[in-house]
Formats: sequence, structure tokens, C-alpha cells
Amino acid sequence: MDWGQPYSCESWATTFGQTFPVLDDNTGSEIFNLFGQGYIPHNVVIGGDGTVIYSQSGHNLAAILAAIQEGMDNLVLDVDEDGVLDSDDNCIDIANPNQADIDFDGTGDACDPCDNQNVYTFGNVNGTIDQEGLAIVDIFDVMELVDILLSDDQESCGSEIADMNSDGNQNVVDIIFLVQMLLGGDFENSLSYGPGLFEIDDSGVGTKVSISNDSKISGFQFNASLDELSENDLSSLILPEGWVVEYVANNQKLNVLIFDMSGQNSVETLDLKFSSASSNSFENIVLASGSAEQIEYTVMEKANEQIEISPDDYQLYSLYPNPFNPSLNIYFSITTPGKTDITIFNSNGQEVGNILRNEYLQRGNYNFSWDAGNNPSGLYFVKLESQNLVQIEKALFLK
Repeated sequence: MDWGQPYSCESWATTFGQTFPVLDDNTGSEIFNLFGQGYIPHNVVIGGDGTVIYSQSGHNLAAILAAIQEGMDNLVLDVDEDGVLDSDDNCIDIANPNQADIDFDGTGDACDPCDNQNVYTFGNVNGTIDQEGLAIVDIFDVMELVDILLSDDQESCGSEIADMNSDGNQNVVDIIFLVQMLLGGDFENSLSYGPGLFEIDDSGVGTKVSISNDSKISGFQFNASLDELSENDLSSLILPEGWVVEYVANNQKLNVLIFDMSGQNSVETLDLKFSSASSNSFENIVLASGSAEQIEYTVMEKANEQIEISPDDYQLYSLYPNPFNPSLNIYFSITTPGKTDITIFNSNGQEVGNILRNEYLQRGNYNFSWDAGNNPSGLYFVKLESQNLVQIEKALFLK
């Protein structure tokens, strides 16, 4: 018997001239019993590929069983019997001996429904082609992409190419990218911008959500519990022209996309009204710029006691110029004498300047100036506080 020489059952009998079992386990017709004691001249274990992996004289049951286990562990399979071992087969369950893979994605054509070379190409999320076999990219691909994101689809062919801007995420930014691509948008000359602001104001009837950024916003997405927001809230939203809201309710959760479907009406500030909401109502927020980039943001919530404003007592009339560089004029009036504070905050909520601190002002009009100095470009907030009343206004610093 030769080590490493593969034998089949048929070739074994032919080679050694046997027509009946030589070694078996208690069948009654064997010459030697497999697990006999002391009289078997030789024990042999042959692996699944037909090679000899154990050959010893005498009886060593532990060694025999270990060799059998080794053979099982190292068993090389070809499940679909196409002549290509499973370890190398690009389609294990369906025979494809030629291993054709037209889109070179590592999955053989025999079991790959997604042709990423000719059909599901860049932008063709729904996989439509014309009579000549060319991919069609149109508004229906935007709608398909919306469905993929809302349903968190990870299985369809379209989901494989849903990351339009190749940032490793699939979100509302990819929708804006696809819309801009259809319109021939310029992605190379996008403006730089600072962090955005997601403000929640529940001072009056209902809750106002204001989203702003020094670059224009084209969309955002979030998740919410149905205990916090209702479908009626979403369907009743008043949006800028060309904007749409799409959502899916599942397992008491809302997946929401709000974006500029027209691709031509990005806004610096987006104001939305909900019946009731708080900072906890919005989860996994993503903001998208008009140039299909993700915007970092800060969430600010104005509590009732912070935003009560009495115009009869004072009024912050204007911040000018706005945008400013580097000086900002702050013009306001006081009708009731009292101690007054004017404080400047950046978009992270950090105090960066103070014009008045506990100063007693008489009735009258006032004009102060704040120099942004070495502060970075971005959105700043001027807080006027007098006699437990607060007013906050925004100003944009552009160097």
C-alpha cells in the first residue's frame, strides 16, 4: 500500500484482487473485524479524497479514531459536483464549471441575480435598461433608493449600489447625490461650511424644529418612536417647494426622510412644526447639504422658561451686518430699566464672548459691537437677557 496514493473502492478491489470484504465492522463475511483485538495485521484509514492518511500494524483504536476525525476535518467538498472545490467555487450550490463572473464581484453568474457590470451600474438603482441594453437612470431610481433606505434593505441588487457618494454609509446624503447627478450638479466646487444647528422650540402651541447651516440644506433623516411623533405630524408638515417627506412605520418606530426632490431648492433654514416633540424624539439624525455632503450638527432645545419673550420690556431689533466679518453690531431697546446681559455662544453652546454682564440699563435704544476676532467661521448666537426674560438671535461669521 502506498502512502498518499488515492484509491477508490473499485480500484482498491481491482488492485488487490479482492471480491469480498477484507476489513469491515461485524458484517459476518469479513476476513478481519475492524475493531478486533490483536489479530488484525494492518490498520488503514483513507481520507475523503482517497489518499491514505493512516497505516499502522497492530490495534490502536485511539489512533484509528483520531485519523478518521482528521480525515473528516480535512474533507474537501464539491457540493455542486462541477469539478471546482467549494473552497474555490464562486457559486457553491449551483454547478458552474466555467466560473463565469461577468461583473467580477466574486459571485458567479449562475447564482448572482445582480449584474453590476451592465445593469445595476452607478445610479441605476432599480436596474432598468433600454432596448439596446443600456442602463436607464431617472427619477424612478431616486424613488427606489428612498424605498431601500426606509426599509433598511440590505439584500436587493439596488442596495449593493445605494452608497452613491462612496462614504461607507447609506442615507439621505446618497439621495441628494443621485438627485444632483440627474440634474448635472457640480460636486467639485462645494462650499466649505461649519456645523449645522438642530433647534427644538416648544415655547408655544406645538413644537417648532428649526434646522440651519451656513451652507444650504437639501435634506435630513431621522428615526422616531410613535410615542413621540405621529404619522399625522409628518403628513401635515408644511415644506418648501419641491420638498417631500417619506416615511415608514414599523415596530412602533418611524423611519423618516425629508428632502428636496427637485434638487433646486436648498434652504439655509428649514422650519417644521410638530404637535409635540423634544430632543429625545429625534434619533440618528443625518443632515445633507446641497452638494451631497453630510453636515455635522448640534442639537439645542429651548425650554419654556428660557425663551419667554416680552416685546413690551425689550426687543433685540437687529444683528448687522449678517453675515459679518469680523464685527457684529447688536441693536436693541429696553423699555423697562433693569439688569441686562448680552452673551455670545458658538454652535456647540460654548460661551465665546460677553458684551454686558449684569449691567443696569435705563429705558432706551442701545447699539453694541462684538468683534469675532480669532473665532472660526460659523454660526453664532447672541443671547439678550433682562429681568428673567431671554431672546436669542443667530448671526453668521464668514472670514
